[in-house]
Amino acid sequence: ANQSITAHAIVPNPANNVADIMIDAQEAANNAQLIISDISGRIVYRANINVKAGMNGYSINTGDLNTGMYLVNITNGSWRIADKLIVQH
Repeated sequence: ANQSITAHAIVPNPANNVADIMIDAQEAANNAQLIISDISGRIVYRANINVKAGMNGYSINTGDLNTGMYLVNITNGSWRIADKLIVQH
C-alpha cells in the first residue's frame, strides 16, 4: 500500500483533449516521475513532477494521443501509482 498517497484519480476518464491527474499525498516528493505508455509499452508522455503534501493536480494534454488505453505510472522510488487512462476522440 502507498502510505504516502492517500488517494489518486484521473478525470475525466475516458479523456478527450485533456486529463487531470489528481494525487492526494501525505508528504512531499520532489523528484517524482509521471510516465504514460501505450499498451505495447511505448512511452508517449514523460514528465518530472513535484508532489507537495496535500492535493496535487497535473493536466495532461491527451489531444495528440491516439484513441485507446494507456498506462499511467507515477513513482518517486519509494512509492508507485499505477492507473489506466482511456483516450477517446
